[in-house]
Amino acid sequence: MKITAIIERLIGYRTVQIGETDILPVISRAQKEKISVTFLPDGIIRVPMFLWKRVKEKVLNGFTYQVKSVRGIAKAAEKVKAHLGLTVGCALFVLLLTVMHGYVLDVRVTGLESENGQILTDLESAGLTLGSPWRKVDTEQIENTVLMTSDTVSWLNIERVGSVAYVTVKEKEPVEPQSEKELKKGNIVSKCEGIVEEITVKEGLPTVKVGQTVKTGDLLVSGILSDGSSVIAQANVRIRTVGETRVEVPRTAETVVTNGKKMISFRLKILNFFVNLNKRYGNLPTECAIIEDNKSLTFRNGVRFPISVFRKYAVCSETQSFDLADDALVESARTALHEKFLSEIGDADLNSVSVDFSLSEDGCVGTIRYEAVVKGGTFVPFSGETHE
Repeated sequence: MKITAIIERLIGYRTVQIGETDILPVISRAQKEKISVTFLPDGIIRVPMFLWKRVKEKVLNGFTYQVKSVRGIAKAAEKVKAHLGLTVGCALFVLLLTVMHGYVLDVRVTGLESENGQILTDLESAGLTLGSPWRKVDTEQIENTVLMTSDTVSWLNIERVGSVAYVTVKEKEPVEPQSEKELKKGNIVSKCEGIVEEITVKEGLPTVKVGQTVKTGDLLVSGILSDGSSVIAQANVRIRTVGETRVEVPRTAETVVTNGKKMISFRLKILNFFVNLNKRYGNLPTECAIIEDNKSLTFRNGVRFPISVFRKYAVCSETQSFDLADDALVESARTALHEKFLSEIGDADLNSVSVDFSLSEDGCVGTIRYEAVVKGGTFVPFSGETHE
């Protein structure tokens, strides 16, 4: 094989179609210019890529021709040029993945029954933050730091898989606090005035009988037994009592009107660096609440990209006053009275109930008067005394 043919296949060539009447003039001009080209049947000539510029200027100038095909390295170069943006993008993406492989792009926590927020905060404080170079992350030191500072973690393991930190956590067993009764011994006293309807003692020494009248604070069951020992007094005591529940609702009411949300700060966090894109605080009213919104960019597979968006908004509001109509005022008083009465009376057995509402220019007063049998005992621990 001639060396010219070898060069043609390595570097590439173009095949060009010329008219039949132009074949002889083109051959003559090529010989005159001493340019080596290959003439094929049907008016096709093959031109090596390294001669194409000279052939186009010296041989084909003035003739009509059409490039039929491009072969070799030249064809590949044309494809790369046609898709230059895609090629450069792919190259940059591969480069980015290669570089980012050395950074912490995501932290995934397993083993927690509660929310991950606190453990992520503890890990970040210990040195495991998004965007940190892996070469600066001492997993053993971070594990020890979190174990020493956390109140909920009993065991911790950090494992690196690529750019993701997998954190396995074991929580401490919750310790149920002892109730006040378990910690202290004491008596049961009356929490209202009335007549004892029922008294069933589980632990302790009863000091009253059924039918006896008692006042608020009277001793019902003693935690000190007849032999001088002390216990946690326990008993079911029900007292017939007469009571009153009262609420006052002013006629003037207030409502908070929100005037919309305004972004006052916009920042990007790239690795461990912040870029402020917008920061406008100005003079904000005192009624404005500041809300922060932080989001991390993620890939489709859930891996977080080392870029986070930090936005801060001001939500401003104002308080407006207005007067309630009589119907609305009574309804508001009825709702408040009902809620207060239920919280006070509990699961009492009601014998009689009367309800009254009184309107005035200033507001409405709601009153419930009742007779009921209620749980009338309350536990009172000894005041640091020892009765053993």
